[in-house]
Amino acid sequence: MATLIYTIFTIAHILLLIWGLRLWRQSGSIRLFLVLLPIIGLVYDNAVIALGSLPGPGELLQSLNVGRFLLHAIITPMLIMAALDMARRAGVGWASNQIVFALFGVFTVILILFGLSEMPR
Repeated sequence: MATLIYTIFTIAHILLLIWGLRLWRQSGSIRLFLVLLPIIGLVYDNAVIALGSLPGPGELLQSLNVGRFLLHAIITPMLIMAALDMARRAGVGWASNQIVFALFGVFTVILILFGLSEMPR
């Protein structure tokens, strides 16, 4: 049953990604691109879970899971910068401040480094 659910999630995320890529090509928006990155990760993540029983336990499944971990560790924190850009475009005053931008950037990098430091060995 879990395989079916994750297969449906994978297909849904692929369709969402295709739609998002079309919108991104029309707009060229960096914030939309940053929002699409986690969707790419979700496609991979759900596909690995859906297909995880095929290779069975072993090095292949472990390698596929390393990719899942890396995607989560690197891409998820980037949503902070996408949210900041959306706030700026919505006219939120503090979101246009260069110091805030720098602090958000530093925080994003710290979260990425923390995520990578938690990488299973």
